[in-house]
Amino acid sequence: MRLWLIVLGSLVPLIQTQFTCPGQCQCYPDPIEKNRIMHLTCKWTQINSTNLESIRHFDAVRTLTIKCSQKFGQLADPSPGLFSRLRYLDRLEIDRCRIDKLPPDLFYGMNYLYSLIVKNADLAEIPANAFQHLTNLMSLDLSGNKLRIEPQALFSLNNLLQLDLSNNSISYLSNVLMNLGKLKVISFSNNLIENVDFRRLPQNLTDLTLRNNKVKTLHSFSESAMNLKRLDLSMNELDYIAASGSVNQLPAYLSVLDLSDNKISRIQEGAFKHMASLSLLDLRNNSLTEISEESLEINRTKFRVQLYLSGNPLTCICENYWILHPKSKSSPIIADMANVTCDHVLDESRKLSLLDADLMSGFLCRYDSNCLEGCDCCSQKPEGKCNCYRVCPAGCRCWGSAGAHAQKLGQNVVSCHNVRMDRMRYVPDGVTELHLVGSMWRDKGLAKLGDKPYLTLLNLSDSSITYLNRTLLDQFPKLTMLDLSSNRLKTIYKSDVKGLKNLRVLYLKNNELEEFADNTLELFDELQKITLGGNRTSFLCHCNDNQTVFQRWLFKDDNKQKIPDLNLVMCTNPIHGLISIDRTDPSHPKTICPGEEAITEEPTTSEKKNIKDDDDDYFEEDAKLTEMDKDEQELEETKGKKGKSTAATSTSTTTDFSPYDIPTKPAKSNYPLTKVSMTLKPVESPATTTEPDEEKLSDEDFFMNLAPNSKAIRTISKEHTTPAPRKDFDSHILFSVLIVFLLFVVVALICAIASTVYYRLIRPGRYNSQKVRARSQDEEIPLNNRQ
Repeated sequence: MRLWLIVLGSLVPLIQTQFTCPGQCQCYPDPIEKNRIMHLTCKWTQINSTNLESIRHFDAVRTLTIKCSQKFGQLADPSPGLFSRLRYLDRLEIDRCRIDKLPPDLFYGMNYLYSLIVKNADLAEIPANAFQHLTNLMSLDLSGNKLRIEPQALFSLNNLLQLDLSNNSISYLSNVLMNLGKLKVISFSNNLIENVDFRRLPQNLTDLTLRNNKVKTLHSFSESAMNLKRLDLSMNELDYIAASGSVNQLPAYLSVLDLSDNKISRIQEGAFKHMASLSLLDLRNNSLTEISEESLEINRTKFRVQLYLSGNPLTCICENYWILHPKSKSSPIIADMANVTCDHVLDESRKLSLLDADLMSGFLCRYDSNCLEGCDCCSQKPEGKCNCYRVCPAGCRCWGSAGAHAQKLGQNVVSCHNVRMDRMRYVPDGVTELHLVGSMWRDKGLAKLGDKPYLTLLNLSDSSITYLNRTLLDQFPKLTMLDLSSNRLKTIYKSDVKGLKNLRVLYLKNNELEEFADNTLELFDELQKITLGGNRTSFLCHCNDNQTVFQRWLFKDDNKQKIPDLNLVMCTNPIHGLISIDRTDPSHPKTICPGEEAITEEPTTSEKKNIKDDDDDYFEEDAKLTEMDKDEQELEETKGKKGKSTAATSTSTTTDFSPYDIPTKPAKSNYPLTKVSMTLKPVESPATTTEPDEEKLSDEDFFMNLAPNSKAIRTISKEHTTPAPRKDFDSHILFSVLIVFLLFVVVALICAIASTVYYRLIRPGRYNSQKVRARSQDEEIPLNNRQ
């Protein structure tokens, strides 16, 4: 017996070595079973019956993966029984290979196959008997095809446990899957399903994925989906969840429910109460503005449900106050509390995290009149005399902080639209935000409000305000935000808000603003946020050195950050008309004011003489200047209106002048002045407020029209600096010769160094042999014969 075992043990390696891999396929031995089990990976073009028949010991093949490149455009036409010899195959995968139609007997003889993947094959239909030979199949992946309904071929897969029909074009659920009693997991992701009836699903189903469909309605009954534990309905079109009935009511036995990325705006009270096994609920990225504690009540005693709620447009109101301060011990735990935000009741752009809103007493409750807990003056009802007694003015809406009491007043928001301010009798003294939008502005009306020591925000937008009375705002010492947008203001002065030491935010958008004075810009320096947008402004804007004071202030990096609507601030440019003011910033990607660079060229030898002659003529004329000219020159120099003259050659120069200025004879200067040659070539655009056309600048007649009584136009620079000495334009020849000579010396030195390194370090043997040879020659000559 031992002899037979020894013989068999010696034959096994021989059998293992006889396994041959098909041509152009890749074969991998199993990491555990080594060569007794093989895994093949082939391309579709290499798979045919002849190629597979060449496999010796084909019973050793357990998995076969066939993949096509994404550029594979040919339709594959597999022959029936193609894989019949691989009778012990466990797993077959065909990926990205376009198949027009599956042959009925393609999987003939594959009784041991338990996993089949035919994905991204553009299959539009599957024959009813395509899977009849796969009696032991447990996992089927048909994702990425063009199926419009569940294939009838699924009827024969009685042992199927997992089915993937994602990324198809299925629009409704049929009765095909009802009788698959062992089916546990189904995926219908990325299809077109609009209606889900849980009665059409297998009774033993535990995991259902309907992600990214168009589901709008659910039909659930008490006897359906009784074993379903996980349901993924994310990225659909559900808009509400019901607590009773058969429409949009959820199965009772779920433990994980994903409703994220829907359009849910309403959840009925008790919608999840019957789901005693629920442990995780995902409501992220829906349309919930408020959610009551009762709507999430769950009859669960052991553990509290984990709730994900971020990405909803929650409002900072009383109904959401329970999220941070639950009343019931069974209320869910907000797992992503740090990411949950809420919007202010009057301004959706003012977002706060729930934690910050709670610290700022930002959860607001609507009231008409109320008396805060611990307040002693409520019984007297003195209008405007009791901070803890609140009465909402007629025609207004009011909110107070949740959890406020006499010792902690919290916020008190009053919003009034289209009311006459001079007829407002009463506004609570404890008001913190006062919105008087479209309030039919009256100076006396604002004065009648009296002192409001707690007011931090005042909104007077759209009230036709043309000016500010500098004494009216002094009655609001804690004001930090002032909204004057959509009025008729032309400017605002620092003295108008002199008493507002805490002012940090000022809204001035959509006003008739004009150029700001230095006093106004000083006010802006003290603010943190300003809005100036709108096309009703009358700002002027120029380029480069001619920028207005407001432009220079605006384009500082710190000031840019203060103005969130900088791209909406409009101005008028003499050339481009009405534009966004940030386009005059040279750093803007679409600027109309690129930085100017002077272009200088060296005059030719023939032009040097003309330049010298022109200078001589100019100095002769300059010598004739009178003493009155000298006095005028000194007076103008003290005012900084004129500077030294710059040499203007026949090439292009950068010259400052205005086309509307009449040239006059320049005063005498101690520095050499040079005429501009009448043969000017290209000239840079001058930095003036009018910015004349470049084509005119290159026209000789244009310059003559500017100075009809002068022989030549002399350009005046702006600064007094010592002029550079005249350049010897022929010296460059000497420098060129010197540079060439130095370059030749450097090359010679490099060659000498290289040869030394070569013979001393790289080839020392040759150097030494030459040296020895020289010595031997010297020794052959007798000493007495040397000369």
